[in-house]
Amino acid sequence: MSAYRFCRTDDMRRLVEALNACWRPHFPGQPEITLADFKRDIRERQVWCSSCMIAFDGAEPIGVLIGAKRPHATLVDRIAVRPDRVRQGHGRHMLESLGAKLEILGPPLIVTEIPESLPGAAAFFEACGYERADRLVDWALEDGSALAAGAPAPAGDRFLVPQTVADLAANRLLADRAGIAWDQAAATLLGRAERIEGFGVTTVDQIEAFVLFHRHGEGRPGATIDALTSAAGQGEGPLLGLLLAVIGATGAPLVMPRLGENDATAATLARCGFRPAAAAWRYTAGRPGLTSP
Repeated sequence: MSAYRFCRTDDMRRLVEALNACWRPHFPGQPEITLADFKRDIRERQVWCSSCMIAFDGAEPIGVLIGAKRPHATLVDRIAVRPDRVRQGHGRHMLESLGAKLEILGPPLIVTEIPESLPGAAAFFEACGYERADRLVDWALEDGSALAAGAPAPAGDRFLVPQTVADLAANRLLADRAGIAWDQAAATLLGRAERIEGFGVTTVDQIEAFVLFHRHGEGRPGATIDALTSAAGQGEGPLLGLLLAVIGATGAPLVMPRLGENDATAATLARCGFRPAAAAWRYTAGRPGLTSP
């Protein structure tokens, strides 16, 4: 007989075991998930053990749900049933159990982000009552060398200055735009601050635009752009183009994941040679009108 249990902080190892037993087999080639990986997601993405669930058959995990929680929303980050136990209602039971818990304890909104390459996952959430909301597009530049070579110098009284996440937070510049993806939200940037670099175009009075990024590391060239924003609402195209040219020197490829389809920054990326690479859909359930992490 199957049993379902929400988790505690001391269940982290069991959650990692459940992910490797239930989620990883659906994605061949993915590296084994470690306890360090899970702890990093707690720190950076606000995964909460109490928003996670394991389905058991005896002592064996047959399903897992990983939830990340912020004051206004819970993200269903991963949900999977062991391949030999699919289509038996375990996934629906876990998702409905989370919804019932959040109806009482909050937050009232549940979101998930599903790659377009996983139509079966999208159909599952739709069958469970989730509604499709925003489309999130990955933008990629395979070769940033030409972009870096053509980097202009800041004009007039502007300066190019290194910026940290803490600098930008202190200047109240990390406000989330409507529809922003979970991993581009201010809470994620603050959680990842130790491994994020940045530059800003500044005057003596203010930071007019900034970029935050982290290098891929582990022998891989290139970088992921975590934020690209015209903070002062002026000169967006030229200023953001300058910042993109600066990080082009990190090598190829450059990626900006899950940017809202109608985000104005997309036009700047396209002008600088970036192209859409993949996309995901945000699905929501719960109180309407709250869709930003």
